[in-house]
Amino acid sequence: MPAAMIKIENISKTFTLHQQGGVRLKALEAVSLTVEAGECLAVNGPSGAGKSSLLRCVYGNYLTDSGRISIVHQGQNLEINAASPRQIMAARLKTMAYVSQFLAVIPRVSALNIVAEPLIKAGEDPKEAAGQAAELLGRLNIPRRLWAVAPATFSGGERQRVNIARGFVKLKPILLLDEPTASLDKANRRVVRDLIEAAKERGAAIMGIFHDDEIRNTVADREHLLVRPDHESEN
Repeated sequence: MPAAMIKIENISKTFTLHQQGGVRLKALEAVSLTVEAGECLAVNGPSGAGKSSLLRCVYGNYLTDSGRISIVHQGQNLEINAASPRQIMAARLKTMAYVSQFLAVIPRVSALNIVAEPLIKAGEDPKEAAGQAAELLGRLNIPRRLWAVAPATFSGGERQRVNIARGFVKLKPILLLDEPTASLDKANRRVVRDLIEAAKERGAAIMGIFHDDEIRNTVADREHLLVRPDHESEN
C-alpha cells in the first residue's frame, strides 16, 4: 500500500481581525484528508472555502485551532501543529516544497540564484545547482538574458515561472501547489503539467489548487471539495 505522506485530521482554523472589532472569520472547519506518495490531490471549492489557507497550514505558516496535521519527514511522522520552528524549517528544507501564487521578490538576487538556492541549501555544488536551475528556467521559457536579472521587473507570468522553477528544481517528497498555472500561457501550462506528472512518477505526494479545469483533470488523481464555513462575528 502507498504511504500516506500527508494526514489531516479534523482541523479547523479561525482568523481574528483585531483592527475590525475582533471579527472572527472561519477559514476551515472539520477538514480531514490524506495524500499518498505518488498521487496528486486537487483541493477544490468556492472562493472563501479556505483552499490556500489549508496549504499554508500544512506548510506550517498557520497554526490550526484544533485537529492534527502530520507529514512523513525523513521516515518519521512529524506533527506540524506541535513542531518547533526548527523542525518546520528542517521539513521545508528536506521534505516540503511550496509554490504560491506570487513570487516573493528578493532585491538584487538574480532569477538563476533564486531557483538554485534550494539545491545549494541542501548541500549541492553551486555550479551544479546553477546548471540545474538554468535547465529548468530554459524549459519554462525564461529567456537567457533574464537569468542574471532580479525578477522585480518581470511580468507576472515570468515571475510565476521562476517561482515554479524554484519549487521543482529539487524534488521533495511533498509538493504544495497554489494555482501554479494561474498566469501562464498554454505552452507553459503544458510544461508545468509535465513537471507535475514527472514528480508523481518519482513518488511525490502533491496537494494542489488548480482553477484550470484542463490541468486539474489531467494531473489530479482525486479531488477534495472544501465547503465555505459560516462566518461569525464577535465584539
